[in-house]
Amino acid sequence: MQSHDRTLPHRNTLLHSSTRPPTRRSPSADGPLREVHSMKVDSIISSLLRCAQDTPSKTMFVFVGDDGQDRESVTAGDLVNSADRIAHALRELGVRPGDRIVLVYPPSLEFIRAFTGCLAAGAVPVPVCPPDPMRPATMNALQNIIDDCSPALGLTDKLYHQYLSADRQRRWERTDLELDSGTGPDDWHFPAHPDVVALLQYTSGSTGAPRGVMISHGNLVTETRSNADALGAEQGIRAVGWVPHFHDLGLISFIVSTLVGTCTDPTYLMSPLTFLRRPATWFDVMDRVRATHTAAPDFGYALAVRKTTPHQRTGWDLSSLRIAMSAGEPVQVATITDFVDSFSVSAFRPEAFYPAYGLAESTVSVSMGGGTQLQLDTDQLQLGHAVPAPAGKGLTYIGSGRITKPGARVRIVDPRTRIPCSDSDIGEIWVDSPTNALGYYNRPDETRDSFQATTDDPADGRRYLRTGDLGFFRDGQLYVTARYKDLIIIRGHNIYPQDIENTAAAAHPDVRTGGVAAFGVPSQGDEEGLALFLEVSTEMPRAGAAEDVVTAVMSAIQRAHGILCHAAVIGGKGLVHKTTSGKVRRSACRQTYLDHALPPNSVEVTTREFVPGPKNIWKSALS
Repeated sequence: MQSHDRTLPHRNTLLHSSTRPPTRRSPSADGPLREVHSMKVDSIISSLLRCAQDTPSKTMFVFVGDDGQDRESVTAGDLVNSADRIAHALRELGVRPGDRIVLVYPPSLEFIRAFTGCLAAGAVPVPVCPPDPMRPATMNALQNIIDDCSPALGLTDKLYHQYLSADRQRRWERTDLELDSGTGPDDWHFPAHPDVVALLQYTSGSTGAPRGVMISHGNLVTETRSNADALGAEQGIRAVGWVPHFHDLGLISFIVSTLVGTCTDPTYLMSPLTFLRRPATWFDVMDRVRATHTAAPDFGYALAVRKTTPHQRTGWDLSSLRIAMSAGEPVQVATITDFVDSFSVSAFRPEAFYPAYGLAESTVSVSMGGGTQLQLDTDQLQLGHAVPAPAGKGLTYIGSGRITKPGARVRIVDPRTRIPCSDSDIGEIWVDSPTNALGYYNRPDETRDSFQATTDDPADGRRYLRTGDLGFFRDGQLYVTARYKDLIIIRGHNIYPQDIENTAAAAHPDVRTGGVAAFGVPSQGDEEGLALFLEVSTEMPRAGAAEDVVTAVMSAIQRAHGILCHAAVIGGKGLVHKTTSGKVRRSACRQTYLDHALPPNSVEVTTREFVPGPKNIWKSALS
């Protein structure tokens, strides 16, 4: 049976309360730092207070502008003072411990001030993606989150306040104004138990509607401490990141880890838009500050290869970089190979590439330190078995590392029967860990189904988080193969969508990187067929060019996987639905196809209109 654990006792109860603990006088700081609390329960703000007591002038964060130069910084003492002012303002507004507060901010240090201020008030911050007023869908997404979590009010800055204040049903307050002085940490609220909710982290919605994950103070402390050990914090950490602050990777791995003192040096942050406009800025900063750690999704590393030049790379020295984590989406073999080869002239060490696996429901990470490549037999893979293939044959998967959390146990389980899988079978990844969140906010049924699952093993009394991801263990490494909901079943064979997408992306140069979605649709009878969304580099390809793309993609898939495509839709950028973190929303693509809601200037081709070969016949239907 496949299971891996690090056995230590951990919590299994849920409590929601807060308290004001006794204090001791600190002679080393001014203002609110005069009162520093002796905590029975550790938390983000208690860790921040200790840091501010010991080194109030320590720089915690530096925000970098589009030019790669430092724009603003904040010290531990500054953060305690701003948190105190914001907490005092929230109390004056009637906010009570446990109230939800929606945070709508662009990437900035002001977000961090608001985040810590909410925690100091005992409120539950809800970081969200700042909407684009010109794109109604983003405003709708914000409204859906507000409707779901029923916040007491929202916090924002001058930029967004002018748009959000039009909402008469919700109170919006700015934190970038001159606020009244606070009353000191003696009036702060601290968790009385590790299982008090610290924040609501909304999921990306890659396979459904976003849900608010209740992450506790205990989750965050365990996560950051375990990560400090796994990432070598004792050797020092100077991190550089551009991952959005409202996603778990950016919020917890960069911001929260710095607040609790994991990082010995300042953490350098920049806007994701800074990176997307000019990926070279990421490397400019890492070179300038001698970064030791960074993290990004797979697409970030792929974009860095495409959008930087050999001349630029020769000018960077990345020899100080000990860990370049790849997390948040499946790690592609081609990305690792291309990045390591391209940045070898920058003194980037191949062993620094650091694949990891995690999800918001387990705070942020489950396993770390992967990179081992394993080739699997394609035929056995379609039958649900992880059987190694001879060198040079089969499909290659990247290991996502080993389980790093004390007390955690991870099992591979058949999602239909709840029976633990044998060592050679692929199943759903089930996690029991002290970093498992408390559940989904205001969704008791989904919480029970997803966070309290039990196996059909009489000797196993644990309750597991069902991740919804499929995978297997080999030599202690966790390998992730697909999302269970995204799995395509054709004639009884399991088809993993990212494998199809990788084949399609490599089949023709006009197919945009990251612009492919593979999903199942009804075909003949009760059978499922394969459908594709393909984004091409030109806004609207001429008929001949579209024909070339279809021929290349469908033929490549048939050769590599033995599958005939039921339908393909070709269009420009934006055809493939994605989350705010760049994950492909395959279920949304499928629904768009089934609803016949294809965007203008897209072309659909079905197998009835396609015959592989030099003289293939096809008929385009403009949607």
